Amino acid sequence: MVRFAALLRRHGLPVTPEHVTDGVRTLEQLDLGEITLTPAEMAEWYARMDIAGMIDHTMLTREPSGVISGLTDVKYFPYSPKLIHQGFTGVRPDARRRGLGKWLKAAMLLHIRELYPNVEVVVTDNAGSNVPMLAINTKLGFKQFRAGSEYQITRDQLANRVRTLAARR
Repeated sequence: MVRFAALLRRHGLPVTPEHVTDGVRTLEQLDLGEITLTPAEMAEWYARMDIAGMIDHTMLTREPSGVISGLTDVKYFPYSPKLIHQGFTGVRPDARRRGLGKWLKAAMLLHIRELYPNVEVVVTDNAGSNVPMLAINTKLGFKQFRAGSEYQITRDQLANRVRTLAARR
């Protein structure tokens, strides 16, 4: 989640709460705090990717002004040659409703199909509240095979909860 939010912010995309249902906060509403990535942190990330043998592919779109309007990335692990992980896909709010997200994701899938013809499975993650990306993934043929939940608690809240539970013994 931290990488997702940092990637959003790094490319000028918002990380804002949008949906609340019965008091349950969506993934986008978790308290992430201010997340910044320095060039040194990015260099460390890419060094770790190299050590793991991970190959990252990123595709982006630019507006006539040169501003990045959207991007998508995939990860390929040579030790798992039949699998690709489709990572982040995002479009700046001012560039949405033009089909850029769908185009980027489809173009990347065609690209990796050429690069890695032995790949049989592409996996991706999607917040249930991200209706536009769910629609894109459905149109591209992705099917849900696993669902998960994210939980968050502060250290102080956790300490209080542990004390409360310990006192009940």
